[in-house]
Amino acid sequence: MKKGRSKHSCGVIKYVSQVAMVVVAAGGNGQGMDSVEFLKVVVDSDDNVVDIGDMWEEGPSMPFGLSGAASATTKDRTKILVAGGLLLEFNEINHSQQTSSILCLTCLSGFCWWTKGKTELMLPRNNAIAIIVPSITTQAEVQDCKCNPKLKACFFSRPQNTYNL
Repeated sequence: MKKGRSKHSCGVIKYVSQVAMVVVAAGGNGQGMDSVEFLKVVVDSDDNVVDIGDMWEEGPSMPFGLSGAASATTKDRTKILVAGGLLLEFNEINHSQQTSSILCLTCLSGFCWWTKGKTELMLPRNNAIAIIVPSITTQAEVQDCKCNPKLKACFFSRPQNTYNL
């Protein structure tokens, strides 16, 4: 990557016919970043990887910097949702602030852009896990999950006693 980062969000999105992009967004070391980087991946008609690019390219900047946001790619790989995280801006007592925002990266015909959704997480959070859950009709169908039936997505908080190995 062009910029080193940690606590970033990532996913794979369709770019143009038979080209997908590995997307690495936001992250940071102590402060959130709004930068995005793409790595081209050539795929065949069955979505098998044929070739991986050798250069990272800059993508469209996010509306604001984040660190520790969760991400999930839609089933059709046309959008990546990025939810929660710590904001780049600091509040009046100089502590980073969690957000409940959900951002959406969309790519169509080689053009990509970010939008901020009208729907937000029920609670602000960071260092969470996001998954796309198909066919959710009610929140009761998935226990221990803050689900949004409109987006058909769930955002899990990481339990305090878990460790990265």
